[in-house]
Formats: sequence, structure tokens, C-alpha cells
Amino acid sequence: MRTVDSFEVLAAVDQSHPGIDLDVDLIREVSWSNMRDKLNIGVFDAAHLIAPVAIASSLGLGHVKVPIVAGIQGIAAGAGSVIALASDFRVCTTRAKFAFLFTKVGLSGGDMGAAYLLPRLVGYGRATELLMLGDTIDAETADRYGLVTQLTDDLDGACAALARRLADGPTLGLQQTKSLITRELDMPIGPAMELDAMTQALLMTTRDHAEFHAAFNEKRKPDWKGR
Repeated sequence: MRTVDSFEVLAAVDQSHPGIDLDVDLIREVSWSNMRDKLNIGVFDAAHLIAPVAIASSLGLGHVKVPIVAGIQGIAAGAGSVIALASDFRVCTTRAKFAFLFTKVGLSGGDMGAAYLLPRLVGYGRATELLMLGDTIDAETADRYGLVTQLTDDLDGACAALARRLADGPTLGLQQTKSLITRELDMPIGPAMELDAMTQALLMTTRDHAEFHAAFNEKRKPDWKGR
């Protein structure tokens, strides 16, 4: 895996994601420069992002079934900062910075879903500060605010390790967890708990859940199949 100076997204992939021909053990790189030819979930180079693609991406990442890991070693600004918000994990080096710059150019700070996503990560007060003032914050501040999943000196290694852990994990359980987190953001607790219960009832019928019991009894690690 290579590193770019701006922003990368690493996705743990599996066979069950519709329309993407990837194996569960495969992690692939792509840049936005070849997006028109073929979409491969992998590493997205935000240096090539344009606004319409960024808007679609910030919407779409929440609906991608597999977890998305963003690796940030430079500045994630404007569109890049919103793509980072839309990812499930944000792994940063100490050189990473975040900047929500929209008000700096006379626009609303709520562009591309930032006003929806940011308060859900850092709270109303911090989101108001970041979106209205548009100041650049460093990695330590972002970590303190709750934007950062992990600070590391080895970005490639940390992203690869996290993506491998996710790819080797219980695919269906991770998919449904991500789906529930996204769907229940604006849902009252009663319906949310009902949805949780229905999801668990379905997952209890899967081969992966049976595999857990077999592995537990045999004192070994489960061999997750995503079925």
C-alpha cells in the first residue's frame, strides 16, 4: 500500500458486496483518476476528488456494506475532511490536520453533509466551532475532539492491520453493525431496539453464528465465511 500526502481510504472488502468483484482476502488500491473505468473499493486518493464526486462519496460511504478506514497523514480539508467524516475509522499520523474551510470562502459550513456528520462525531458545540470558524486543527486536537480513531507513526502499517482485522472478522456481523449504526442515528430508541432484535434473530440463523459455537467448543478461532 502506498501513501499520498493528502488523504487515503482503505476498505476491508468481501465477496458479498454487490457489484464489486473482490475476494474477502483482497485489498486493492484505486485512485479517482480511474473511477470512470472501474470502481474498486480500496485506497482513494483525495487529491483527485472533485466536488460532485465528493458529495456522492460522503453519501455513499455510509451505505457501503464493508467498513471504511481512512488514513490521513497530511491535511484533510474541505471535501477531504467530509470524506474522512463519512468513513468508519480515521487513522492519523501526528502530521495530520483537519480543516472545514467552507466559511473561509463565504459559503455555508454545512457543505456536503458536514453539518449532519460532524455533530454526531464531536458533539454540537465542537461542530459549531469547527464549521463556523473554519480553523485548521492538528492531529492531537482532532484526537481530543473525538475525530481520530488511532494516532500512529506508521500509517500504512496501522491502516493495513486494521483493515486486515476487519477483513478477517465476522463479515455479516460487521456489515449489520455498520448498517444499524447508520440507520439508528435518527431513530427513537424503541424502534431501534426492535431493529436490533430482528437483526440478531436473523444472524443467529447464519453459518457464522454456528461456526462461533463450534470454534468455542473446539477451543479454536472461528473461521468466518460471511454466510
